[in-house]
Amino acid sequence: MSDILIFAGTTEGRIVAELLNRSGMECDLSVATRYGKLMLSDIDDPRITVFEGRLNPDEMRDLYRKQGTKIVVDATHPYAEIVTRSIRESLQDPSCKDIEYIRLLRPQENDYEGDRYDDAKACAEALKKTEGNILLTTGSKELSAFCEDEELRKRIFARVLPGEESLKLCTENGLFGRQIIAMQGPFSEAMNEATIREFDIKHLVTKDSGNTGGEDTKIPAAIKTGAKVHIINRPKNWEEEGVSLKETIERLEEKLGTKVKKNHIVVNLSGIGCGDVNLITGEVKEAIQNADYIFGAERMLGITKELNVKKDVIMNPFYTEDMICPFVADIKDSAIGEKCVTVLFSGDTGFYSGCEKLLAAFEKMEGIEVKVLPGISSVSLLASRIGESYQDASILSLHGVSEDIWKGQLVDSVTYNKKTSFLCSGLKDVKRAAEVLTESGFLHVKMYVGYKLSYKDEKIYICEPENISSIEGEGLYVVMVINDSFKKRNLTLFLRDEDFIREKVPMTKEEIRSLSIERLFLKEGDVFADIGSGTGSVTVQAAALSPKLRVYALEKDPEAAELTRRNAEKFKLSNVSVINEDAPEGLKDIPAPDAAFIGGSGGKLKDILSTLKSMNPKMRVVINAVTLETVCKVRELISEFGINDPEILQVQINRGRKAGEYNLLQAGNPVFIFAFSFS
Repeated sequence: MSDILIFAGTTEGRIVAELLNRSGMECDLSVATRYGKLMLSDIDDPRITVFEGRLNPDEMRDLYRKQGTKIVVDATHPYAEIVTRSIRESLQDPSCKDIEYIRLLRPQENDYEGDRYDDAKACAEALKKTEGNILLTTGSKELSAFCEDEELRKRIFARVLPGEESLKLCTENGLFGRQIIAMQGPFSEAMNEATIREFDIKHLVTKDSGNTGGEDTKIPAAIKTGAKVHIINRPKNWEEEGVSLKETIERLEEKLGTKVKKNHIVVNLSGIGCGDVNLITGEVKEAIQNADYIFGAERMLGITKELNVKKDVIMNPFYTEDMICPFVADIKDSAIGEKCVTVLFSGDTGFYSGCEKLLAAFEKMEGIEVKVLPGISSVSLLASRIGESYQDASILSLHGVSEDIWKGQLVDSVTYNKKTSFLCSGLKDVKRAAEVLTESGFLHVKMYVGYKLSYKDEKIYICEPENISSIEGEGLYVVMVINDSFKKRNLTLFLRDEDFIREKVPMTKEEIRSLSIERLFLKEGDVFADIGSGTGSVTVQAAALSPKLRVYALEKDPEAAELTRRNAEKFKLSNVSVINEDAPEGLKDIPAPDAAFIGGSGGKLKDILSTLKSMNPKMRVVINAVTLETVCKVRELISEFGINDPEILQVQINRGRKAGEYNLLQAGNPVFIFAFSFS
């Protein structure tokens, strides 16, 4: 039992039922045919009851009493005059005086002049005087008017619903075989155009049933193919008043005293692949074709010209969160029924795509269903073109990434991987990447450079980095580098003192260096400050852990600062920045560190610690101390800064040396390692 009974027969009736259902409300639906019930079968919810069969006024009243109906929504077709008369007659009975009646009437949206007729009979009479095949899109109930005349009937092709009742009416009126086009709409303009051409249609007959009834796609298709349009006007022999879909929902809200969820917004974040429409996945094509709104950069919107999008789809060249989200919020506030929003991204949504930020933004918005539809990445396309797998490749992007970040990642990747693939913003990125590889000694690696993959002018270049200048043409590029001489990465990183350029600058010895770096707890993506870098041994060993670590070496001595630079260059590290300034003054030039190593403070240890704490109160700090005075000072400052449970190690390394036939231990100075976090 339900307070609401909807006489459904149109898309609008279904929308009302779906909105009530999504709002957690019960409702009953009355449909005339089994096919009508079948079309509602996907609304599978016990709160919705569907009654099948044509009803006379008495039977309608019986249904009202049985279901306890308080509101009747007449959402039948504008041409279903008899049904609407029966509903109104049923409500004239005194027993129905308290039932609210709402006539949901589809608006007239077409002002196309064409040849218009008051009814089907008048249209059929006019068609007798014409020649050529006729496409009827007026449904099965009007067939008899067009099939009485044998000569006219031979020219008829009727597009009807694929239901038992419709097919029976076709055969009863003498239509058989190809003359019966049993299909369920809606139909796109391209589909209508194909039908007209396939059956050599010269005349198209339609009702004035609005865009929901397909006028916005049928009439343009007829005009494009040269078929003449014949329109049967809405009934004029009685005055019918009604309200729009939006007004119907508002009336229901007022009567029920509650809010109805007026719409269901589906947002499809869709990867369109490399550019060729043939490489778009089926689900992305469907999302584009069903979209009411499409967003994307101009280049991406251009691809929709090759697809059968809705005639009234709204396209906007927006691709950033700040432009798209407010627009979608407006759609949510104003739209009625289900609306499909499709946002287009190049390549794959899960690979260096703007989809990530937009997905996070939409997930914060209530009442929106978000789907992510992947596309084919140019990385996978290039791999397939050159006959290589990419499952074992390291994958990077230069597109939208600053060089000081990607440079180190690229060198590290090519050093330790046989295959490295990366996206480029354009030819400039390709050439700069080749320069970096050449500068880093990778002279004989093989570069596969894909240009405008999937387009007609697609090219694939094969060359070594120093020969990249032969490539020309601005556009989209993707690269795979193959290094058959790649190295295996050490499971532990230990650099010996003799690996460094030494000269006369002090150095943190290798065992102390390794223990100190271990206690910094460095993570990928961290910012690390080496204060008093000296030769740069700590800087280099830390930076070599990961190209994603950003290392800033502060050294006041120009000679030592230059030595740090030289050692960073020796180990081909591009994630190191050397600052020839004293601390704490030089700290103002770097981002807030996640960790800091203090190998020398120049008597400014308290000021340095104060500055570091102000930059990041959760920073991890490691300090080396050799003299007892420094040990006492550090211990005093740890107490002053309120640091709890610091880790204090005292390490003494004794090295063995050969003395004749004997091995003697040569004692090194004891070193204190202090490790702590400010909080």
